[in-house]
Amino acid sequence: MLSGEERKRKYCGLVENYCRTTDQEKVPWCYTTDPQKRWEYCSARCYNGNETTYRGTVSTTVSGKHCQRWDSQAPHKHTITPEKFTDQGLIENYCRQPGGEAAPWCYTTDPQTTWETCLISKCEDYNTEIKCYTESSSSIYRGVVSSTVSGKTCQRWDSQKPHKHKFIPENYPGR
Repeated sequence: MLSGEERKRKYCGLVENYCRTTDQEKVPWCYTTDPQKRWEYCSARCYNGNETTYRGTVSTTVSGKHCQRWDSQAPHKHTITPEKFTDQGLIENYCRQPGGEAAPWCYTTDPQTTWETCLISKCEDYNTEIKCYTESSSSIYRGVVSSTVSGKTCQRWDSQKPHKHKFIPENYPGR
């Protein structure tokens, strides 16, 4: 088993095909191995407290209610829309934290219940979720998730196939 420092050295860069955050994207993402889809946000099994980084595909609440699509105004009218919150990953009906709430949540399809939190674990419960800290940012994703929200496999960072890109490990050490 790797020590904490060994794990950080192993996972704290553009390694393998693990999802990463960049200066342009504060949410974990990757290039995909699908030639038709250049990049996507990554799937996540957990969330990191009062942040907006959860990008998993859970779409049911703690009580089992189905989530309303973020781009729908029925049955509940709301102002948290993909058009207004473009960087929050408000796609489909997946649970999210668009306002930095304590846990991911969603509007429900139940006319009697406007919204509820979702049953998703905090990342501290998973030892595969690793964070690295630099002077420029205190929240850079360095976990080992390597698939996107739609289930596509991530392209290796040291590969230029099928998508050419500038994020090669040599150009971004420690990233």
